[in-house]
Amino acid sequence: YGLTGRRLRWLGWGALVTVLVSLYRLSTAVIAEPLMRRDTSASGLGTLHAAFFYAYALLQLVAGVLSDRVGIRRTATVGSVVLAGGGLLFSVADSYPVGLLARVVIGAGSLLCVIIPVLCGLVPTPRVRG
Repeated sequence: YGLTGRRLRWLGWGALVTVLVSLYRLSTAVIAEPLMRRDTSASGLGTLHAAFFYAYALLQLVAGVLSDRVGIRRTATVGSVVLAGGGLLFSVADSYPVGLLARVVIGAGSLLCVIIPVLCGLVPTPRVRG
């Protein structure tokens, strides 16, 4: 499988998204102190951090089926929009429940984005990739 321009773009995009997802994954650790000053308990902070992983884990099967049904590019696009929306929602969250919902949305969008580079690497042709 030669590295054509299209494949390089997808792999580059996948690498950038993977870095972004890693930053989102660790973001609650970085902002733990300010959150604790805003009356967030240690268990609440743990739940907020874990919400990302709960959504990520629960949607893994759905993401694979979705990418098979509608295509990898559409799944990646939806994942990118969901990830960006979750990040924006988290940035303006003024309460714990909104922040928790935002972390779930970020986890869902992250999965839809991170699965894409894996699938692009496994499926040999653009026609099969969707």
